[in-house]
Amino acid sequence: MDFQMPPTFISRKTVPAQTAQARHARTSVFFLLCAVVFAVSLLAAGGAFAYQKILANRLTKMNNDLIAARAAFEPAFIEELQRMDIRIETAKTVLAGHRAISPLFSLLEKETLATVRFTKFSFSEDPNEGGVRISLSGEAAGFNSIALQSDVFAKNGNFLNPIFSDFDVDKSGVVHFSFAAIVAPEFVLYRSHIASQKQPSTQSAAVSAAPAKDSVASSTVPASSVPTSEPPAAGDVEFGDDILF
Repeated sequence: MDFQMPPTFISRKTVPAQTAQARHARTSVFFLLCAVVFAVSLLAAGGAFAYQKILANRLTKMNNDLIAARAAFEPAFIEELQRMDIRIETAKTVLAGHRAISPLFSLLEKETLATVRFTKFSFSEDPNEGGVRISLSGEAAGFNSIALQSDVFAKNGNFLNPIFSDFDVDKSGVVHFSFAAIVAPEFVLYRSHIASQKQPSTQSAAVSAAPAKDSVASSTVPASSVPTSEPPAAGDVEFGDDILF
């Protein structure tokens, strides 16, 4: 067998030195990128820390300015005004729901016929209608007077669902009866009568100058002629009591 000599002694494989040099170059680029990223991270962290400090200093300055401005406006006086405002709003709320029964006596005095009189009066709060439920006992000269009185109360918008019942005729011909109705919620509101008192009383003067109608006052007494008293609980009261609840 013949031995053939290679035509050249140059190795066909890559020189190990060149491979190591290329690997070193890639490693250097990687470390360079890492260093850049690390430096950017440090700068970002430093910037965020510095910005946080700036915001904290600005917040402290604004807080100090607010304290100084608050001290210039006298906090004690402002608190007193706030308490006064709360009291005023509370008074408005109480007054808005405050109800007065006294004007009802004047209404009964005006609308009751001369042949009818009431002997007993009681009232209670009506939770359904929001007004006041009244119950009265009375006497009339006859059934015609009761029918006419029922018509008068029905035409008056302040009496809701007026009902006459429990009729009884005594030996003298006097008819005893019971009357129940609900007074309109707006009528018993105290603020409604305060507003009406501020208006000129021209209408009342015209009514007093007109000829007397068949409906004259019964045995009720005007509320203005009776001294005021403490508000009683719902129940039986005498005519003329000044009732606020």
